[in-house]
Amino acid sequence: VTTHVGEIPDEEEAPAYQTLLRSVGAIAAHAEKVGAVFAPETGQETPEALKKFLETIGSPNLKVNFDPCNLLRWGSQEGTIRGVHTLKDYIVHTHAKDWNPQTERTTCGEGDVPWDGYIASLKEIGYTGVLAIEDETGNDDMIGSIRESYDFLANY
Repeated sequence: VTTHVGEIPDEEEAPAYQTLLRSVGAIAAHAEKVGAVFAPETGQETPEALKKFLETIGSPNLKVNFDPCNLLRWGSQEGTIRGVHTLKDYIVHTHAKDWNPQTERTTCGEGDVPWDGYIASLKEIGYTGVLAIEDETGNDDMIGSIRESYDFLANY
């Protein structure tokens, strides 16, 4: 199961941080009971902050849906690639979408996600799962947009 859990505050003593810790911890405990995996999506926090949050909960059924676009949007290209290595033990799913600061989300390969480095990093950590195309371009021809992303990603 993947979803956004909300922005994880930097301040661990913050009430919102503690609420997320309890809530995500309870979901992870339930995932353990039913043999599921709960994989929050990378978002506005740094990969290092997300890793620390996951480690604090400490559930083997708590993993990550890695979204390079989100990390790029709120961070940097270096953070996107570094994030793969930081979260390597947690990545069980990935999104494939791109980010253009002028138009926001765009078809894969037409934005600023450093695809060569990102894909190479996934290979380096041994990730063999899917790159799930997440099309948030707003294009009238969503199928065409997904097809363009697929064609771009097929090169990898």
